Amino acid sequence: MKKFLLLVFAFLIFPFFVSAADKVEINTASLQQLETLTGIGPVKAQATIDARPFSSVDDLLRVKGIGEKTLQKIKDQGLAYVDGQGAQSIFQTPPETPPEVPSEAPAEPLDVFLPAETPPRDVIAPIVYPSNIVINEILPSPNGPDEKEEWIEIFNQNNFKVDLSGWKIEDVTGKTTAYLFREDAEIPAKGFLVLPRAKTNITLNNGEDGLNIFQPDGNIADSVIYKEAPRGQSYGKFKSGWAWTATYTPGVANIQFLPKIEEDKKPRTDNDPILNSDGEDKINKDLAAVGEYFPKRSNAEIIFLTAAGIAVLSGAVFIFLKKKIKIN
Repeated sequence: MKKFLLLVFAFLIFPFFVSAADKVEINTASLQQLETLTGIGPVKAQATIDARPFSSVDDLLRVKGIGEKTLQKIKDQGLAYVDGQGAQSIFQTPPETPPEVPSEAPAEPLDVFLPAETPPRDVIAPIVYPSNIVINEILPSPNGPDEKEEWIEIFNQNNFKVDLSGWKIEDVTGKTTAYLFREDAEIPAKGFLVLPRAKTNITLNNGEDGLNIFQPDGNIADSVIYKEAPRGQSYGKFKSGWAWTATYTPGVANIQFLPKIEEDKKPRTDNDPILNSDGEDKINKDLAAVGEYFPKRSNAEIIFLTAAGIAVLSGAVFIFLKKKIKIN
């Protein structure tokens, strides 16, 4: 009778035991071993490895693609376990309720659940946007139609190209308009980017206006303010500061021509003539007036007058000598 009971007991608990070589410890199993689990292919096996560690078989629900049904199939298969979890990992609940076993049978051990470890989270560093993206030149009041010829120029002072996705440029006076750079917008190293009004829809007021350029986080990267805009002149950034120039240069470095010095503002030298209120040479004019009292003579006239003077003088001397001789 005892032998019969032992045979029955062995027969009943045989499905509960599986060779240790066939078990799959889900925290240490290889990709190939995980693929032996029901419903687990190469993709889910790799996802299982990425989601480690597990504190119990039930933690497989954290794996993308494993739901309640797949988990139940894995548990019914009886191969998956977590080392140290307890009997539930080794002895799976049989599909049918087993019959009563003799009192001699060992009691089924209780499940032991370990607290789940929280996987470390990656620390996301804040995005730092490059500086030195500046407004370089604007044309608020062109000679032609404003809506066709107005433009804004920005310049990248960096030695590397900059992605302008999410950057924004906006005017500041009156009805303001903002232009948001598209995702594929970029500006090359030491490069220029010209934005015509037809593209941005930003209207630059001729009277007074300004611009701000914003980084994606809302910080102002650069700005410019101007008063009344002269027609046909651009407002450009130079080493000395902002200035108006009639030579505007969209897409290239700014050029500023200095105004010519007026004649009456030039410093006077010793060789410069002294001018009167009418702008005439005062000294030469006075000398010419004096010359009017002394008419110019030709060379022949001068010789004749000299000879006549000598003759008169000689005659006077001759007469004086003749009278003196007679007296004696």
